[in-house]
Amino acid sequence: MAGRARFGSKLGLILSGVGSAVGLGNIWRFPQVTSSEGGAAFLFIYLPLVAFLSFPLILAEMSLGQKGQGSPFRTVKNVAGDKWGWVGGFLILATVLFMSYYTIIGGLTLKYAIFGAFQDALTNPEPFLAASNEGPSALLMHGVFTAIGVGIIAYGVSDGLEKANKIMMPALFVIVIALAIYAVFQDGAGAGIDYYLSPDFSAIGLNTIQVAIGQAFFSTSVGFGIMLTFGSYMESGQSLIRSAGTIAVMDTFVAFTAGLMIFPLVFSQGLADQVIGTESLTDALYLTMPTAFGQISTGLVGYVFLIGFFGMVTMGALSSSISGLEVITSFMEEQWDISRWKGALLAAELTFGLGIVSALNSTMLGNVDTIVGNVMLVGGGLLVAILYGFAIDEPVKTLLGGEEDPGVWEERITRYVSYILRYVIPLALAAILIGNIPGTIDSLTWPF
Repeated sequence: MAGRARFGSKLGLILSGVGSAVGLGNIWRFPQVTSSEGGAAFLFIYLPLVAFLSFPLILAEMSLGQKGQGSPFRTVKNVAGDKWGWVGGFLILATVLFMSYYTIIGGLTLKYAIFGAFQDALTNPEPFLAASNEGPSALLMHGVFTAIGVGIIAYGVSDGLEKANKIMMPALFVIVIALAIYAVFQDGAGAGIDYYLSPDFSAIGLNTIQVAIGQAFFSTSVGFGIMLTFGSYMESGQSLIRSAGTIAVMDTFVAFTAGLMIFPLVFSQGLADQVIGTESLTDALYLTMPTAFGQISTGLVGYVFLIGFFGMVTMGALSSSISGLEVITSFMEEQWDISRWKGALLAAELTFGLGIVSALNSTMLGNVDTIVGNVMLVGGGLLVAILYGFAIDEPVKTLLGGEEDPGVWEERITRYVSYILRYVIPLALAAILIGNIPGTIDSLTWPF
């Protein structure tokens, strides 16, 4: 096989890392869980979790990948020995399950961006959503969206993954910021801003914390093995702390701005009752937002908003999708010594095949999302922390990425993160995981 692929630039690594994190997790899932978990109270729990849990785990995954130079499965065996290989397998399994339904939501988003203006999603959104979120249409768009992602991944890390994110991420940032600015200046938007930024701490319970941890991991791509795979495309000696910090900050910025975009617009258009408190994975974004745009205008302006908004969400979904496909493709290439194109096609077949039932039945999609968000990602983060803390040599040096002369502040941050990874995160995540499992089982719904 050829040598390990590399990112062409540090910017490419950062934008790809941000692209994996900034996707439907921020624009679709973050507003939904925020509305169902108390608005600002959830936000004020979520933000510290990104800093104190997600950032250390992003850094740990990237450093392990840089040291191990392989897919999650091979990397874990390289840095910790064959007996730990199952941890890498668990991370890949989490990615596969995630991708099996994520591409369905991506396909739904793509359909809104392309066909929403032609099928009257503005003035009649409920029939459009009902015909799109499950059944043959969802299955078709699931296949189309998966094929687009594979078409990008097949061209490699530098020519496919990196180039795509260098185009999509700047465009996404511009659209998110522009729509947020528009939303906060609408009449009546103040109520939405208050809901989003004025916390009622009495609404915070154990479930809020559990959901916030799952969302923090989902949003920043922790526990999937995505950051580990990206780290493996870096040369030894490249600084990791700045890259991991930039990814965490930019991801959080987009999630926060997405809330400023959605909640003021929802309240200003009198649609709060349809969104606040809902547990639907689709209504908050795919039903309420077209309704809001339709109330602004049922003419050209409304359709420009619709196409621009869902075009932006599609770019975010695609950036995350190609990151997940990269993990699976990398494993396929290594495990069976096959070409990039064959590995990408196998990844697509696996993703599409496992997603068929979820595409035909939205209840199954909700079940898989609950399992991934509450169990697989928390479990993946726990295993990464245990692996880092107890199974590798020179853990502090690993976090520094092999830098020969790190700065004083880098050493201090690294030692702090190392302590958190070894002694705090494993205990915290183990407790959360144990608490999550009964609730997750109770929340699952028989789909047939």
